[in-house]
Amino acid sequence: MNKSILISMITTLLGLGAMTACSDDSGSDSAVSTDSQSDSTMSSDSGTAADTATASDTTMPTDTTMPTDTTTPTDSGTDTIVGDQGIGAPCSCSGLTCEAAGVPIPAAGDGITGCANVPADHAGEVVCLRSYTGTMAKDVYFANGYCALQAIANCSGSTLVCTSATFGDYAGMTSCPAGAVLIEMNVETSVLNGAATAAMDSKTCAKSCTVDADCRAGEMDAVFNDTTQYACIDKAGVKFCYDPRNLSAAYTATAF
Repeated sequence: MNKSILISMITTLLGLGAMTACSDDSGSDSAVSTDSQSDSTMSSDSGTAADTATASDTTMPTDTTMPTDTTTPTDSGTDTIVGDQGIGAPCSCSGLTCEAAGVPIPAAGDGITGCANVPADHAGEVVCLRSYTGTMAKDVYFANGYCALQAIANCSGSTLVCTSATFGDYAGMTSCPAGAVLIEMNVETSVLNGAATAAMDSKTCAKSCTVDADCRAGEMDAVFNDTTQYACIDKAGVKFCYDPRNLSAAYTATAF
């Protein structure tokens, strides 16, 4: 019970007792006077206000340094593009130069991400080869993108294909950077569900390898919702990383 209330109750009881025991007014007056003294003691119970000093303990909100520890999200870039960003590395492409009618275009220019370390001063265009399936063109298998150097020329057949299919210095592309393999082949393709067809000569610098583990084997191809067939392909003793479904029946491979 509050101290001031207890005192007040005791004082009141004393006052009532005094009034019962004494019949003269002077006794009751003295009882009243003692009540005034007890009232004064109530004001002295203002010491509890000193307890409000705890309110000054407001330093905790100033401990707001934890939210500044936001450096970890900046490491999310490595979750998108991994590898050395050289030939054979995964890549992506964004922008109008990356596709036509929903079909990936190899010569994508500045829209490529993930191929920063492919030598740009070597003959051939830096490309990000990507998977495609649909009615607009022939299926292509490059799970999660494949960085390469490439040039295409001598296109024959539908102008719908050949107008945009040729690029790069095909004649001048006679070698690849050290550690890469030059693949040369004639590629046949079609668009509009086979309504227009064409054939062209292709040169591609692919990654050299020793075993399948060097070639991103086992990756999931989201376009086909299936496991890639990337493998270390052996062509007459020359080994390179590629999905064999992208190779023509006849081709050559030269190591550099």
